[in-house]
Formats: sequence, structure tokens, C-alpha cells
Amino acid sequence: MLIEGLSFYWPEQVDQPGAPIAYPPLFEGMTGISAVADVVFRNNQVTNAYIFFRVPAATTVGDVHFLENRICALSVCFDIPNAADIIFIHGNFFSWGVFQGEVLHYGGGNGAVTNITLTTSAGVAAGASQIPVSTTAGVVPGMAASGNGAIPAGTLITAVSSNSVTLSAALTAPLAQGATFNAVNTDYYLKNYATTESVWFRISGNGSASGASSTTDGGPIAYGNFVFGYRTGVLVDGGTLSGSFIGTHFDSIGNVLRVINGGTVVTTRFSEFSVYGYINPDTAAPAPLFEVLDPAPIAYESSSGADFMLTVSGMEVGFCQGPVFVIKGDDVYEVKISGCKLTRYSHGAINGPYPALIIDAPNGRLTFTGNDLLPQDGGIGIVITAIQSALIASNHFAFCSVPVDVETAGGQIVCAANASYNTWGATALATGQLAATTLSVGGSISAGNTLTLTASGAGLASPVSVTYTVAASDTPASVAAGIEALLAQQSAIVPGALSAPAAAGATTLTLYSTSGIIAGMKVYGQNVPARTVVSSVSGNQVTLSAGLSALTPSNTPITFAGPLAALSAAFPAMPRLWTAWHPASASLVLYAPSASGLSFQTSVSSGASLTASLASANTHAAANLMDAGNGWDRPNGAFAPTPRLGYSYQTPGSGVTLSYPPGSGLLAIGGGAALSSLTIDLPPQPYDGEVVRIATIPAISSLTVATTTGAGVLGNPGSLPANSSVAFAWLGAAGVWARLQ
Repeated sequence: MLIEGLSFYWPEQVDQPGAPIAYPPLFEGMTGISAVADVVFRNNQVTNAYIFFRVPAATTVGDVHFLENRICALSVCFDIPNAADIIFIHGNFFSWGVFQGEVLHYGGGNGAVTNITLTTSAGVAAGASQIPVSTTAGVVPGMAASGNGAIPAGTLITAVSSNSVTLSAALTAPLAQGATFNAVNTDYYLKNYATTESVWFRISGNGSASGASSTTDGGPIAYGNFVFGYRTGVLVDGGTLSGSFIGTHFDSIGNVLRVINGGTVVTTRFSEFSVYGYINPDTAAPAPLFEVLDPAPIAYESSSGADFMLTVSGMEVGFCQGPVFVIKGDDVYEVKISGCKLTRYSHGAINGPYPALIIDAPNGRLTFTGNDLLPQDGGIGIVITAIQSALIASNHFAFCSVPVDVETAGGQIVCAANASYNTWGATALATGQLAATTLSVGGSISAGNTLTLTASGAGLASPVSVTYTVAASDTPASVAAGIEALLAQQSAIVPGALSAPAAAGATTLTLYSTSGIIAGMKVYGQNVPARTVVSSVSGNQVTLSAGLSALTPSNTPITFAGPLAALSAAFPAMPRLWTAWHPASASLVLYAPSASGLSFQTSVSSGASLTASLASANTHAAANLMDAGNGWDRPNGAFAPTPRLGYSYQTPGSGVTLSYPPGSGLLAIGGGAALSSLTIDLPPQPYDGEVVRIATIPAISSLTVATTTGAGVLGNPGSLPANSSVAFAWLGAAGVWARLQ
């Protein structure tokens, strides 16, 4: 079937005062039919559809072509849970700006550009701000005042009565009776709804932490397209995506790819494209271009079943507000990022030192090669908190606070042939910048039990607690996942925009959407007083703890940040809390900047059969990190780049405590007289497999080999005769020092 040269238009969408009308999809596969196939949709114009193309989960889609169209879909463009064959999407322009009627729709409608001519009913002197007019019909506070040289540029109407308007700026010249000026409303509701809510390509399904979706989006091939103004480009929401996006460019976009709720991606490629990442109208809220959160396991290629596979190559980032890649999950298998120009990320008013890439994938392989990194404001290059193996090679890092930050003692990581310059921080290759705490959940499940986790520290205005109530269907792993979800709310940064003007002193704001906003969030934006927080949320309205300092027009960006998103009582931008859920071990690792001083406490309800414990995790890389042939402009701070010292020679007296010198291959005890007692504390941050040796010339009657961290020492010798030695190895998997001799 060929559909060609047609126009589809929904004129009633234009004047909606908020969300658009949820019309049925333009094209929808019928329930009960087995397939939609052999369709060509070419050279058509679609204006203001709510949903453009949707099929139910039971219907297969294949051999469908969308060619050279101009399409504006306000909610979802493609909603396809099951595509066993091929969908071709080529040469199309997807945007609310293509034929948005309200942009050109003068003369009426709340959603239109409204231009109302006002006529003065009496003369007004220069310097006045209250203007008598013959009628104020249709005029509301927040409209712009223009169209007369006596009115300064940027003036707003701040108050309206039956026969006068008050301006935000005084007249620069007198106005005679009968003079005219304009009240202009530019509330583009459709545009602002689309940029905060819409999805270009959604893949839904029933995936979960235990398995991938039973439906598969097997073959979208998108090439030579331009996608503009969508909140999310490709949303894998519980489904499974296997596709190719080549030369498909994204602009004014929040996320290019987002994988959530048990979705996953296999053999999917994004290549040869440009992207400008920001959420219009809120250019301050950071959103990662690629966000992957705990994808579902799927046995596709790897024996482990961890088969999330993503390739990104030839991407040129014009800018983005936060990080470029956020990837985490035990079932991430392979990530390849190559030949990309990653510039001006960490770009915006609310920006921590965001990285180009942060990854926590203990079963994953990372290839990061041939990329150019240039953050806007001292962002980090790469942060690795867990990986099986990583190759970081032939990259160029410029103006980073830290080019490479390895926050794990596990996995094998190779850094080779990289170059850095104008590094802001003290080291080019860092470790231990994050403090990690592992929450382990155990015991038995009993419905109604509660687990509470509390974060506290000098950087928080007050402690932040989250409480998870156990359901009968829960497991220890799902309880840990529930705590992670609650922490995500407390560490989220949510963009918003006013859908109606707010007067000076107003504490209640009306937004296009309050999704993700919770009480206690900090509020940033024009005319918002410092230290303002959200008191309550109801529908599309939020109530603030303080009133606005001035009239604030509709469409003004407002950003909401959880208390763990900016770890300071003064609300400056800092890295948010980073969590990694590990279902196999029913644990959750909490990462926070070491400098934040954040600490955690946990408790369970009285009499609960559930257990919860906290332990520090080692984030210091050493033996697992190879630094070869790099041109760093700052020292390697991850581990000592010089060979280990042959030995450290000391002559202590009896009864003292020695600390084993880090980096030494041998601690030698000298002196002639026998020692009645001696304590030796082993290194507090060993790498996995590290071996320490202690040799003594004098006899030691009572020798205690200990740790300052509480880690166990197996085979403590108790004493050593003259001219003898003992050795221990750190077994990271067991968390103990084991005696070798």
C-alpha cells in the first residue's frame, strides 16, 4: 500500500491551554490482526498528531517504509513494541516546529501568539507605569508590552484592572490620549508540552530484572533523519531494541537513548550524527544523552546472559547539559564508543563536574577509542565504578577536571596512547575520588517489614531518609532495588516550565507537568529566592516554601533538584549520589564524592526478619589498571607510577605501632635488642592480590599484625624469632589478609 502526497492536520490542538487533546493515533494496528506489512508512507505532511503510528504488542510490523515526510507528533511518534522484520525511516523531518499552527496563529486562543491592541483612555506622563486604557479584555499579567517607542524593550504587564494595566518598567516618553500599544502573549503550549513530555520512538514491553521482554523490536533502520524538540529520542521502556540509527540527527533533545524498566538493547548502533542536548525551554536541567539503567538479562551471545550491546560512533556533540553517557547494570555486556567529538558537555547553569561517561557494569566490556573530549565547565572525562574489562585508547582529553577516574579495584583496565592538556585537577589518572558504601540486604521476607536508609553529612541541610515497605512478593534483591528507586527520587534533577504566569509573592506555581517532582526538592529559577524548596505537589501545581520575588511569565524554566542531587546546604552544583544495584548479591553500592563527607545508616522495623548491613567498598585502583604510552599533562594519581621500593627499614622500640609503608615490597625491622612487643598495621587500601612482607633481625616476643579498617588477618604469627620473616596477601573477594609464610 502506498500513501503519498497527503496532508493531515489537527487544528483543534492549537488553542489548548495545557496538554494537547489525546486524539487516536493517525495509524494504529488493529488488535487481532497478525501483521502490518508492505506499507510505504512517502512525502506526506502530518501536523499536530497526538500519536502518529502505533501497533499493539501482539501485532508484528515489518517491510514498512516512512520516506521524506514532515511529521509533528506531540506525544509519541512511533509506538512499536514488536517489529520482527524491518522498518525503514529515511529522509524525514520530525519536529513540532515544522507546521506548528500556533506559531503563526495570531488573533486568539490561549495557546496562540495573541496580539491585543490597547488604546490609552487619557494622556500619561513620562515615568508613569500605570496606563489607563479603554478596555483590558483578553489581557492577563505576564504578557509583554510592546509596539510603542515610549515602552522600554522587555517590559511586562504586571497587573490588570478593568480600565488600566501596570507595566514592569516606566515610560520613557509621554503617551497621548488615543495612543496605542500591544499586549503580546507568546505561550506556545504545544511546543512546551512536546519538549518536556514527547517521545520520538518508543519500544515498550514486559521486561524485568529477571528476563527480557517477550516482544522484540527487531529491525528499525533509521537513516538521514532530523529529530527536533522531543524530550526523548529513543525510549526503550521494558522492551527490546535491535536496530540501526545512521545519520539521524537530534536537536533540542533531552535523551537520544533511554533504557528503563527492564528494557534492553542488543546489536544496536548509533553512528554518524550530531546532537544538541537540552530540554527546551529549560536549558539548565542536565539530562544524559544516553541513559541506560539496569537493562534486563537476555541470552543472545554471551554465556552470562548479560547481552546489552550498544555501539556509538561518529557522534558530534554540539553541547549537552549534563553527562553524555550514563550506563549501569549487571547485564550490560558490551559498550563501544569510538570516533566521537564529545564537546561542551556539563553545559548549563546547574552542572556538577559531570563526566562524558560514567559506567558501572561489572560483567561488561568497554571500548572507548579515538574520541575528543572537551567539557564546558571542567567536567570529568570518564568515570568507571565497575567493569570486567576496558580499553581506553587514543583519546584526547582537554580542559577536564580529571581525564580518567577509576573508582574500582576490580576488572582489567588499559589506558594507552591517550593525551591530555589543560587538565584542571592535580592528576590526569585518578582513583578514590568517590567514597563507596555497600548496602547488603538479607534475611527472610515478611510483608510489612520496613527498611530505612538515612544519608547525613555536613553538606546536607538535614539528614535524608528513605523507607521501603516490604511486599510479600519481594526478594532481598528487589528490596535493594526498591531502596535504589527511592534514592533516585531524592537525587533526581527534574526540568520544568511554568504553564501560566505567576505573580510576585506567589508560592503556588502551575507547570506543564510535575512528573518526578516531590516534596523537599530544592528549586532553582528566575525570581526564585535562594534555599527555596517544594512544600507540596498536587496535580500540575507545586507549592514553594517562599514566594517569587517578581512576576514570572509563563514558559519560564524552573528546575527541581532532590536533596541528594546537590550535596551542600548552600545549594551549589555538585555530583549527585550515584547508585549501582547488583541483584545477584542483593546489594546496592552508594557512591558519593569523598569530599562531601556523606555517611549512611540503616535500620529495619522492630521484629523484622529482614536484615541490612553497610560496609565500605574499595574504590582505589592499582594492579587492575595499566597506564602505558600516555601523554598525560598531570601526574598519574591512581597508583605510584615508579617501581615499588625494595624495602622500608625501621628500628622501632618495644610497644610501638608501625604502619606498613604503602608501596613497599618489604618492611624490615632492624636493631640489636629483642623486642618484647610490636604492632604492625597493614595498608588500609590494598589492591586485590597485594603481597606484603615483614622481616626482622631482632626477635619479637609478641607480634600483632592488624588493620585499621577492621579487615581480618588470617594466620597472625603471634611472635617471630630473630632473622625470620612472614608474608600476607590481600584477598579482595574475601576481604581478608591471608598468611603466605
